[in-house]
Amino acid sequence: MARPPDTALGKMYEKHIELIINKDLDGLLSQYTEDAVLISSFMKTPLYFRGHEQLKEHFKGLLDVRGLSTDIAF
Repeated sequence: MARPPDTALGKMYEKHIELIINKDLDGLLSQYTEDAVLISSFMKTPLYFRGHEQLKEHFKGLLDVRGLSTDIAF
């Protein structure tokens, strides 16, 4: 598996994936401001999640996924 670039964004991505794997909901939320808007493209039609309460519900579903893996390609 390739690694993200050694940049601020690459490090943020690695931390984000680590938090998901560790099922750290509070850690995930700490990466977003209170008024953040997340656009999820898992579905055919994008879904919008606004603020920590909606993000929390979205991430709870993501953290329930078993066998989640990621790969980087350039």
